[in-house]
Amino acid sequence: MVGSWRINGWIAAGGALLTLLLNAGRNPWEVGGTRALAAAAAFWLLAYALRFLLTFTLPDPASAAAAEAGTPAAGSALDLEAAGSEDLEELLREGWRAPEGERAREDRGAPAPARDAAAFQPLSPPQLRATREEPSEQELLQAVRQWNSEDK
Repeated sequence: MVGSWRINGWIAAGGALLTLLLNAGRNPWEVGGTRALAAAAAFWLLAYALRFLLTFTLPDPASAAAAEAGTPAAGSALDLEAAGSEDLEELLREGWRAPEGERAREDRGAPAPARDAAAFQPLSPPQLRATREEPSEQELLQAVRQWNSEDK
């Protein structure tokens, strides 16, 4: 954070003094003093928020000094070389090898896409149909008679 707590204190004292001077002629000393204390607290919080926001906008003094000196700051350089005597390309090839089971299938003969295409069978789920029992004529006549008797 930029600065120290003393900056907050000076800003709070200045805000309290300004508030006390503006209230001196219009209000009694007790009211002016209370308002000055409230203003000091408000100015303290305002200064703290301002210092907090300035930490994100101002450059870091340590990195600015390193940039001026010409030395790279810690973490600014990226080392892409593999440590040790192992060959990086060989390590990458070992990482991309197929598992043992897949290598055995590939050695049998046909290329992998042709074998996979021959083994592929699309799903054919059974078709769903709504099956409902059709009511008999007697049941329909009885239902119609009941509706007619209810209407009366």
